[in-house]
Amino acid sequence: MQKNMAPSTSRSATGMPARDWRAIGIAALGGGLGIALMLELAELSHFPWGFVPFATSIVLVLGSPDAPQAQPRNIVGGHVFSALSGLVFCTLLGHTMWAAAFGVAGSIAAMQATRTFHPPAGINPVVMVLAHAGPLFVLVPVTTGASILVAFAFVYHRLTQPTPWPKQWI
Repeated sequence: MQKNMAPSTSRSATGMPARDWRAIGIAALGGGLGIALMLELAELSHFPWGFVPFATSIVLVLGSPDAPQAQPRNIVGGHVFSALSGLVFCTLLGHTMWAAAFGVAGSIAAMQATRTFHPPAGINPVVMVLAHAGPLFVLVPVTTGASILVAFAFVYHRLTQPTPWPKQWI
């Protein structure tokens, strides 16, 4: 026996829940605006675009805002701990493939240990190796950029969504 669906739930011809095209458009627009803001700030600070590690973070926070990894603690903490791991291994091993590899491994461990797991942040040690970045990278663009990303997501969600973001701050 098939259960009756609530009248407000619509289904496509395949029986799958219908897509909410408005929500998809709002998330996509926000992602584009968010990365444009990050790239503009990189341009103003003369920081190469390719070394701004936030594109996947923006995709996550706007595309899946309820995910635990898309909450402010995870975004900022994940990026900071990942960059610190990259800094440690670049300091120990130079800007080498091994520094990137151990930096990513260390970032996974650090994010898991501190409950700040944010998968997009795992790129930071690789970016640090490619950019030959030093300690300042942890502050700019990482800490500053992650904080700006959270502020942008907060404002954007407040303006466009019925459900406030974030689900939790800490």
